[in-house]
Amino acid sequence: MKVYQLPDGSQVIGTSQFQIGNQKYPPGWLITASDNEIVAAGIIVQIVADPPPPPTGPEAVQGTYVASLKRKAMQLKKKGDISGSVDLLLKASGIGK
Repeated sequence: MKVYQLPDGSQVIGTSQFQIGNQKYPPGWLITASDNEIVAAGIIVQIVADPPPPPTGPEAVQGTYVASLKRKAMQLKKKGDISGSVDLLLKASGIGK
């Protein structure tokens, strides 16, 4: 994956919109610009490892569901709209105390 370092030290990706001085660059300019144009703008190209893919499978789905359930239960608890059944559900899922 390419990361671009601008002259001010900030980093952007190829699809970013950015500005150097008073020159504004549109989204995607870094992808279509030639190497000479990138160098002339004072931009340094860095190759970094791609981020790992998000987890998949039943464990990932369950983790997402439990996190969503916990957020919803906490919202209800803050509003005072919580019933005993929500508490029991949280305990059964292993996130209630």
